[in-house]
Amino acid sequence: MIWEKVRSELQSHPEACLIFDDTVLDKRFSSKIELVRRQYSVHEHRVIRGIGLINCIYINAETGYYSVIDYRIYAPDGDGHTKLYQVADMLNDVVF
Repeated sequence: MIWEKVRSELQSHPEACLIFDDTVLDKRFSSKIELVRRQYSVHEHRVIRGIGLINCIYINAETGYYSVIDYRIYAPDGDGHTKLYQVADMLNDVVF
């Protein structure tokens, strides 16, 4: 897990925060990748074939330090989890 590797490097600061972001990795030209599904891409402004990725990023705006803490593949057909469930699970991992 990424969190275990970066935990000691985080710089505590009152202005630091966690950001959760979802993105779609464009795979419209692939037909045999297992995790590819049709989903809306904000970048493309339409539905495309892609892999959903949810990121948890630590940002210290004061010092400019940032680090990816965790990520999840959005695959509701495989695991049944929503994006909000994935975010809550990542937050739970960081806090506890």
